[in-house]
Amino acid sequence: MTDPKPSTKWWKTEGVLGQVFQTQESLKVAIRAIVNPAPLNTPLPNDQAAFLMDVLKHHHDWAGKRGAGVSHIEVRMNPGTFGSTRGLWLSRVDGSEIDISWVVPLKPGGRSSPKENVCAAARREIMDQVLDVRKKQEGGVCCICGHDLVGSTHVDHAPPVTFDVMLTDFLRTRNLDWSDVEVQDMGVYAVFKDRKLADDWQLTHSLVADLRLIHKHENLSIGARG
Repeated sequence: MTDPKPSTKWWKTEGVLGQVFQTQESLKVAIRAIVNPAPLNTPLPNDQAAFLMDVLKHHHDWAGKRGAGVSHIEVRMNPGTFGSTRGLWLSRVDGSEIDISWVVPLKPGGRSSPKENVCAAARREIMDQVLDVRKKQEGGVCCICGHDLVGSTHVDHAPPVTFDVMLTDFLRTRNLDWSDVEVQDMGVYAVFKDRKLADDWQLTHSLVADLRLIHKHENLSIGARG
């Protein structure tokens, strides 16, 4: 059977298992209703798995992710820049397993943009620096609201040299566009394929970045304003 061609707004035309969603956000709500409360490292019920499979088939690399065939789907905790997040894992009939994003199938063509891929890899490359700042600043106070740094916190790039500004300038000075940078999929994360470029980025970031540990809601508020 031929895999379906990724299309725009398929949730509104063909729907998921025949259920049509008028907006992408309404579909996200339905997916989160399955993923967020699911027991970790446990096969999802057949009806929930079938729903997600009908979403995941719109992933641009569905054939590669599916492999020999999917035995079951689980929700596991995946490491990320701002802490661990819930993610989907496919267990295949041949005993292998692989992670898969449910967000990617909702993007145009079922794939992330070159900029999204490069940004994700760039964040991974400076993960050690982020974790070091988190370790050093935990127990202090938030420089924005002045409250103790307890609960959910994010390591943020203090403006005006935000992460996006820094990475954009880094590539510009090397005459590189987003599509020029190759990223290598390492499973739950990606890195720069060019390790010299990775070393250069890590050094540049360590010299230029002004990292600070702030409350999660303050960081999200900055993003909303910007």
